[in-house]
Amino acid sequence: MGSAVEAAIRTGLAPRLPWTQSLPEEAGLVGEDARVPKVKVNGLRLYYEAAGDGEPVLFISGLGGDHTGWVSQVAEFSKHYRCITYDNRDAGQSDKASGNYAIRDMAQDAEGLLDALGIPSAHIVGNSMGGAIAQELAINSSDRTRSLTLVCTYTKGDPRGTSLMNSWKLMK
Repeated sequence: MGSAVEAAIRTGLAPRLPWTQSLPEEAGLVGEDARVPKVKVNGLRLYYEAAGDGEPVLFISGLGGDHTGWVSQVAEFSKHYRCITYDNRDAGQSDKASGNYAIRDMAQDAEGLLDALGIPSAHIVGNSMGGAIAQELAINSSDRTRSLTLVCTYTKGDPRGTSLMNSWKLMK
């Protein structure tokens, strides 16, 4: 395992890797430091990173995960693709939501991120809850979806998942 991946696992935070590129302020960056890429989407500031050149690939993390969960994939895919990773609302460096929301709202966040970055369509990759978000995005905005890759995900809730979601609401 590479040192960047080991550091990400050990500390829980991935370092800014040398191949990571930030987009210019004109792309919708907000905040005092334009080196911290955030875009305002649906009233929330979403943190993102972009790496590589080529067709865009949007990686969507699962519950409680952030953009660093894709560090190994981005290291390889960015050799051929423009990789976009981001922190969902209530995760990582993105804003915390003030009220309740659903997977559909998070899919609108993903679409809003594509809009803010000027990306008309992308390959969409979702892991776990990120896969549910990706499915919503593909269903509601099929013209934005070049391909859909689902990793360890689900199509509808079950009693265990519902219980888990309810416990997360209590912790919030």
